[in-house]
Amino acid sequence: VDKDKWDVAYQVSGNNAPLFTATDDATPPNLQSITSRPEVGRGPFGSDIMVYFGTGQYLGTPDIADTSVQTFYGIIDADVPVTNGRTGLLEQTVIFQSRETFTNTDSGDTFDFDIRVVSDTDIAESNTGWFMDLPDSGERVISTPLLVGNRLIYVTIVPDSTECSGGGYSWLMEVDARNGGELSNAPFVLNNDGLFNLGDYVDIDGDGTPDHAPGGMKPGDGGFVPTPVRLVEPDGEKEHKYMPSTSGRIEHVVENPGGSSTGRQSWRQVR
Repeated sequence: VDKDKWDVAYQVSGNNAPLFTATDDATPPNLQSITSRPEVGRGPFGSDIMVYFGTGQYLGTPDIADTSVQTFYGIIDADVPVTNGRTGLLEQTVIFQSRETFTNTDSGDTFDFDIRVVSDTDIAESNTGWFMDLPDSGERVISTPLLVGNRLIYVTIVPDSTECSGGGYSWLMEVDARNGGELSNAPFVLNNDGLFNLGDYVDIDGDGTPDHAPGGMKPGDGGFVPTPVRLVEPDGEKEHKYMPSTSGRIEHVVENPGGSSTGRQSWRQVR
């Protein structure tokens, strides 16, 4: 590799330009910091590249009090820079956030979790990507996202200056990588029955029918967690995520692998 031939990929009016500049919806818009490594995958229509990243920083004491709106983005890299900001992006939102109770139908035991449900607007070929503003005050992304099959996994943090709080809390978010929206299947086992069924879905309109897959949950009741470590059972039936928390615990979440491929996918004979 000849380092002297390295150059910036894009130019606008003869000047070096980024693929995308992250800003909020304020007038005038505020720049959003990117302090974690992006993830990269195939674009939503089978071509191009999609770059996934969150915004926000937590590098020093002044950052604790920062309550500016931060965002998670999926930006399509189609060999041209995105120069119209958010205008061409599909917006997804958190449409439901609540402390919910899930019941194991066999044992009758109940389990309480803070849960989020996200919107599910389909992406159009005219969109240059998608974004989701993080709704909690001070919420931000400072760790690397994961792309597993069609599922995008990322962790957010919400700092808290209160002593003995573990620094704040986190959300574990799991959305459709294609459009940033709701997954077709519930990713979490929330009623501890070892199965992925309606017992893990959420009733957001109060009609008694749990029909929305959760798109986020709080792992534990306090403390920051980083990007999770994934372990898939040998039969591929369940996935386990482990996250060390600043509260001193190791958080463990049992999940649906979601049809993602595991194990050896190909081989090459070496002679």
